[in-house]
Amino acid sequence: MSKLNVLKKIRDRYQTFGPRQKMLADYILSHSDEAAFMTAGALGEAAGVSEATVLRFAASLGEEGEGYTGFQEQLREEILSRVSVTRRMEQTYADVDRSKLLDEVLETDMLLFARTRQMISEKAFQLALDLLESARDIYIVGLRGSAPLAQYLYFQLRLIFNHVILVSSSSEHELLEQLIHVNEQDTVIGISFPRYSLRTLRMLEFASTRRAGIITLTDSMRAPVNMYSTCTLTAASDISSVAGSLTAAMGVVDAVITALSVRNSAAVEKNMELLERTLNDYQVSGNDEMDMMEQGVQLHFPLKEE
Repeated sequence: MSKLNVLKKIRDRYQTFGPRQKMLADYILSHSDEAAFMTAGALGEAAGVSEATVLRFAASLGEEGEGYTGFQEQLREEILSRVSVTRRMEQTYADVDRSKLLDEVLETDMLLFARTRQMISEKAFQLALDLLESARDIYIVGLRGSAPLAQYLYFQLRLIFNHVILVSSSSEHELLEQLIHVNEQDTVIGISFPRYSLRTLRMLEFASTRRAGIITLTDSMRAPVNMYSTCTLTAASDISSVAGSLTAAMGVVDAVITALSVRNSAAVEKNMELLERTLNDYQVSGNDEMDMMEQGVQLHFPLKEE
């Protein structure tokens, strides 16, 4: 299903639909904001048709094998730019007991993990590991809402490799300056989730012109950053919440780190020993980790002024 054209397809094909398909089409065209977040069963009930009709209808609009999930993803993308975060939250949590929000969020995250395992390609995962291991330098680009994932990946990869660079700035000019030496010997990791960052896209475009290997971590094979990817790692995300759940994406990052740690165990052990020695040496002047059981540790508080 080509990007951002679901509603147009429905309008264009409307006269070819049967009576029940027209009922469903009418509902989707009139209530697209709600339909984008409904299950197939709930959509069928709201439109007055069977779930089977919904599934067949969705399949007829997309490419072979996409099914209802692909249809719903495209519908969500199409309305994302005009539906506010507050409205999406109202649609998602309107009927949820507030005392059960913790359970609801955790259950949603578990579903995202399950979807991610179905989405992600083992072949792409192994290719990503190979690209990272063979790189002269590793550049990580993740801006806006994806920045925490980029920072965490950077922190962990530095314990494995000695040539990791976090590309970070609020200025596009400074971002390009940090990538100026990238070439075909390097690997760039681009992390981008809705709402996608145009600056991230431009950085990957630049890296592509330099023939660097490009790994993308995003929510869909249709994501804009994949125009430049050598391999794509996909992780399901929840766009209905305020921040958008990136729990599954963090799971993919952890899987990459763990796999690389196993494949480079000697280097990890060496770097960890170096880190421990450095921290122990620096402890003479104090370090940032407190051991409350250690003898001689005292906390000093300023006296309250009388």
